[in-house]
Amino acid sequence: IKFVVLGMYASFDTLIYLASRMLLYSYWQCFLSFDAMRVFPVLFLGFGFRAWGGPVAQIAMIKEELVVKEKWIDIKKFNRVLALLQSLPGPEATELSCYFGLLAHGRLGAFLGGLGFILPGFCLMLLLSWIYKDYGVENEYFKASLLAMQPVVLAMMWRAGPST
Repeated sequence: IKFVVLGMYASFDTLIYLASRMLLYSYWQCFLSFDAMRVFPVLFLGFGFRAWGGPVAQIAMIKEELVVKEKWIDIKKFNRVLALLQSLPGPEATELSCYFGLLAHGRLGAFLGGLGFILPGFCLMLLLSWIYKDYGVENEYFKASLLAMQPVVLAMMWRAGPST
């Protein structure tokens, strides 16, 4: 079977070879900026650790940091991207982290941005589930830690709210 690629005939094996070379080249370009890649996931891990208060607070936090302060994109483009992401199924804040990761470092950046945003919450839920399974809700220290977290989460939600 022959295919037409850029006006030339190519076999299926040639197409697979070209696609794999393009994929390897794009990943190689990501690793050329390895110094930035070491720092990059830490930014989204920070978002993940501070991502309390639901999607409105999370999106406001990402907008404040990356759009207002760092100026990765302008407000108009951010609003268009957010409108598009809100029409898709799934959590908008995670999709926004993937989008900014894609802007910074391509597909690998999108993966690391999403992973950095999701990983802290996942690890915390895993830890709390393990503590609950082993010690139960009747443990006084577990009860006290849950009560102590309430004002912290409230303060984080207050801080991440829209700025005037």
